Amino acid sequence: MFDDLLLLKKGGEVVFQGELGVCSSNLISYFESLGSTRMSRGENPASWMLNVLEEKIMVKGEDGGEEEPLDFAKAWKESYNYGVIQLQVSEATESPDESKKITFDSKYAVKWYRRDMLMSQRLVLIYW
Repeated sequence: MFDDLLLLKKGGEVVFQGELGVCSSNLISYFESLGSTRMSRGENPASWMLNVLEEKIMVKGEDGGEEEPLDFAKAWKESYNYGVIQLQVSEATESPDESKKITFDSKYAVKWYRRDMLMSQRLVLIYW
């Protein structure tokens, strides 16, 4: 039901971001490449990815010594997909094309007096 996903682990760190692909193929291949259990035929990809995040996937330490649990957030920042997304973001923000730049008339969606009026009406209703 989704085209793109921003998946966060506890603590709010990104563990996957981007297009899911057909039948979540991009998401599945990414996590399987990290060493997670393979997704069973007919299994729900949403349930599967949540189970994967709970797994303790052991990988060799940075010094090549003792194995340690995989840090999904660190693995994401070292992945090819992360680099592609960072490149896309930098291209979009640094585009010399003026027609693509987003500008706003003000910092807020409504004028201050309208915002204050709405908030005061809300507070009166709450206290009533």
